[in-house]
Amino acid sequence: MSTHIKNEYYPEFLVFPFKILQDKKLTKTDCLVYAVAYWYENLGFKKCFASNAEIARVLGVAPSTVVTSLGRLDKGGYIIRDFFDRGRRHRKEIKTLVPIRKNIERSSDPKPRKQSFSDSLHPSDLPSREWLEENILNESVTHAGAVEIAKELEKTCVRFEDDGTDMTQYKELLGQLLEIKVAQQYGIE
Repeated sequence: MSTHIKNEYYPEFLVFPFKILQDKKLTKTDCLVYAVAYWYENLGFKKCFASNAEIARVLGVAPSTVVTSLGRLDKGGYIIRDFFDRGRRHRKEIKTLVPIRKNIERSSDPKPRKQSFSDSLHPSDLPSREWLEENILNESVTHAGAVEIAKELEKTCVRFEDDGTDMTQYKELLGQLLEIKVAQQYGIE
């Protein structure tokens, strides 16, 4: 597995609550941005870590359009955005707030197959090296914030390993970036 991971996957379909579509203050693009955040949130992380550029790639729009849509969704109370810094420039995650009920059981399937973690998420869905460098090594991100990013991704790596995927290189990359962050913090070269 390469340490440079690029996501080339797209959702098979997008889901958003009708309540959002009915809100006259929101555009159709806002609804789609919500749907992509919801899709990422339900890949297994329970949170959306996707960057504005990644959401824009999925929808075929400009990252600035995503920024505007996220602002309207946040203001409308449909999402919460958590940031690593006080200036709200480095987003940690997006959480969608409108629950969507899921049909878990199908009566026509007497013995459903147990899904593995990798059925819904692929290692290429993990943040790229560039994203990690930008969000871990950035001066405005605290050491604690960088460690939190790495811990969340480490948990995901363990889940992939449980399904038989070798995540050694990705975990080594996380470790290297944290070492660089510590060196930056203490002025060590």
